Amino acid sequence: MAEWFPVECGSCSPLTRVQGARLVQLPPHRWDWGEWTLRNVARNCHVAIERYHYFGPAAYIGRTVEVLISERMIEVFLERGGDRIAVHRRKKKESNRYVTQPEYMPKRFNSVRDIRNPDYGDFLLGQARAIGANASAWAARCFASKDFPEQAFTTVQGMISPAEKHGFARLDALCVEALALELFASGFLRDRLRNGGEPEPLRPEHTEAIPDHINIRGGTFYSKTREGERRP
Repeated sequence: MAEWFPVECGSCSPLTRVQGARLVQLPPHRWDWGEWTLRNVARNCHVAIERYHYFGPAAYIGRTVEVLISERMIEVFLERGGDRIAVHRRKKKESNRYVTQPEYMPKRFNSVRDIRNPDYGDFLLGQARAIGANASAWAARCFASKDFPEQAFTTVQGMISPAEKHGFARLDALCVEALALELFASGFLRDRLRNGGEPEPLRPEHTEAIPDHINIRGGTFYSKTREGERRP
């Protein structure tokens, strides 16, 4: 009959199982602490964790799922202790904020964008065009910066949503600044709107000529040697 005995081990649990005269093989990895949290699977088939987006099967779009966040991994479950539907290596300080598995994306997401029907991306671009030319250009650049158009859904929605409250003209003008800075994050625009930020006015080129004056010496003054003086 198996018994438990305390065993000192620097890389594992302080208890290991003894069967007869032999030890059971230790786990290959150290125990990893994790934290549970609830998330919704968004329309773009991802769950948001710490400003990163991890893929979840399209069959669960709109459903609340349980996510286990550990030091190394992100695991998505239908419910705590239930079936695991996705697992990803946890991202840290990386520029690409999406972890997408193309082979598991719905076929309509992997098809050519022009033949998608219906296409939510086209709907969002239409809303951006209604705001103004600059907002439309910002949305198009945001879509172009992603591996999948669906990865831009939340960002473009975040740009469009404050338009009714703050005004189309003001938001469209702020998009000029965002385009110039190549900032395709809706948080930048929302912060500028929330903090009362106004677009920087374009400064006209200075074309005023210097008026003639007796004390203003022209270029020819320094090209000639005046009588009684040496050139510097």
